[in-house]
This record gives sequence, structure tokens and C-alpha cells, in this order.
Amino acid sequence: MSAVGLLIKALPWIGRPSGCMTNSIRRASKGNRACRQDGQQKGQGYGWKLRSGQIASAGQLLYKQRIPRFHPGLNVVVRGEKMSLYAAVRGKVLVTREKVQLNYDNKQVAKHYEKRDMTSLYKKYYHVIPLPQKNEFELVAQI
Repeated sequence: MSAVGLLIKALPWIGRPSGCMTNSIRRASKGNRACRQDGQQKGQGYGWKLRSGQIASAGQLLYKQRIPRFHPGLNVVVRGEKMSLYAAVRGKVLVTREKVQLNYDNKQVAKHYEKRDMTSLYKKYYHVIPLPQKNEFELVAQI
């Protein structure tokens, strides 16, 4: 017998798969959130929606904000916690810079302006100027 044959008979486990080699090995990663990121996520879309000089429809979003950068003016309403500005009527958008006249009864206003010096504070205001109505009369019914 050759030396290799004697070695195989003496050590029977050589050349055979052992118990640890027969277990299945996971080749794919289990995957946590860091592995499955789909690139950069889309932002909240804060900022200008309509600028000065553009036409706004009633109920259209003018400016989306988290903190009060812009304040509501003529025909503009504030909705939601985020203080987003919406047009109350259809008209032309106008953005102006004016001295602040705040209503401290509003919780959001009190939260952002309670500790500020208001003597010379100017802020930007959104206004919606209604479009002029046509001077056309249409008779619907005569009494």
C-alpha cells in the first residue's frame, strides 16, 4: 500500500466533509435600513410656490414655511401648524416688506416673537390683489 492509502485508512475524516462544512452558509447580507437606502430622499418642498406678479387661484398655496418668514397680508390666509400661506381670492400676487404688526393672541406668533425687539422689525408680507371684474351685465330675468 502506498503512504497515501495508509494515511486515508488511518485518518478516515480526511477528504470527507465535516459537520461544520455541511451547514448552509448565508451568502446574502441580512440587510438593515442602512443597506436599503434608495438614494437621497425628497425634501419637504418648502419655499416659494408663487412669486410677485403671478396670478393665484382661490385656495392656492403661495408659500410653504416652517417658521414665519412671510406673513399674511390682504386676502391671504394661514393654514396648518406650518404657517403655510394660501390665497383667499383669485388675483395678482404682491410681495412687500413692511413694519410688523403682530397679533400675540396667536400661539404660533407668540412662540416665534415673544423675546424679540419689535421696535424696528420689518418682515415680508404676501398680498393677493383681486382681479378687476368685467363691466358686462347679463340680464338673467326681468320682473
